[in-house]
Formats: sequence, C-alpha cells, structure tokens
Amino acid sequence: MEKDMREKTGELLIRFGVDPGRKGFWYIVEAVELFKENKSITECFRQIAKRENANTSAIERATKNAFKKLNWEKESVREFFGDVPRTNGALIGVIVWKLSERTESEPPV
Repeated sequence: MEKDMREKTGELLIRFGVDPGRKGFWYIVEAVELFKENKSITECFRQIAKRENANTSAIERATKNAFKKLNWEKESVREFFGDVPRTNGALIGVIVWKLSERTESEPPV
C-alpha cells in the first residue's frame, strides 16, 4: 500500500533529525498537505492556526524552529533541499515537490 503525503512527510522529517514531539513538526506535516492543494504558505498557516486555536505567527515560529532542527550536516538533507533559502515557504515547497515527484515516478519502497 502506498504511503500518503502525511506519512511520507513525517518519515522524512524524522530521518532528517526533526523531533515529532515538537509542535512545529506536525504543523509542517499539515502545511505540506495544504500547500499541495495549491494554497499559499500564508493561507496554510492561517488554516492551521484556526484549527489549533492559535495565532498565525505562533504557527510560523514553531514551524521555523522545527526546520532549524534539520541536520544540515547530513549530506542527504543538503541533497534533498538543495540550495533553496531556508524559509518556511521554500522548505515546505521543496518537500511537496520532491515527495510528489517521487510518488509519481518512483516505485514504493
């Protein structure tokens, strides 16, 4: 059975050193799913904030803090993200693009 985007995103973040105990971990998972639906990153954070009964800046901050935990020393992290700016929107965009690309072109592992 093929993994869904949420599961793939979670596994990727864990493999790259982000602790699933962090709120930002789950906000990234949610944002990837919303972003894939062609929502802007701002709209993603707005929807998550509404669902979590939080303000948008708290969601952005938690997401940024989770991304800071990526182990940039690992070659696999640098290869996956490439030379994109280390912003929430850029990193989430790369996750959506790469995981969607793999879903369409690579056999399940």
